[in-house]
Amino acid sequence: MDLETINNGRIANDGTGDTPRDAWGKQNRNNAKLKAAAQTALDAAGAVVGGAAAATAAAAAAQAVLNGGVVPASMAPRRLQFLDALEASGAGRVATLAAAVPSDPGDPVNRAYQHTLFVTASCRLAVFARATLGLTDAAFAAILDAARTLQD
Repeated sequence: MDLETINNGRIANDGTGDTPRDAWGKQNRNNAKLKAAAQTALDAAGAVVGGAAAATAAAAAAQAVLNGGVVPASMAPRRLQFLDALEASGAGRVATLAAAVPSDPGDPVNRAYQHTLFVTASCRLAVFARATLGLTDAAFAAILDAARTLQD
């Protein structure tokens, strides 16, 4: 894919870079190319016979891009979507969870809290959240469902 490079100039405000109007024009054209590429990937993944797991995941990821960040029901929500839904389900839940995270950056719970990309019912962050907040499986499933509808 041939994306346009925005010229930043040699140093700040030296007049050798693109004007803001030209730079944003390039950005808009690049975004259109990326969206078209995501749609092509989605179409190609949907054409795979048998619905291989990798093709399904790729299709779901591409669909999330095209949906403006809303995650399809077949895909796990992202961490920030999960935390937003968790807070919406009860004020102060994210603060309670954050306060319970061990301060040691090498601790598995700390790593899960800081670095989980997608939240599934069985991931370490989910297990920690359910245990810390006393969430039932049904309540946790409702939070995950709500998280899929949020944009991050």
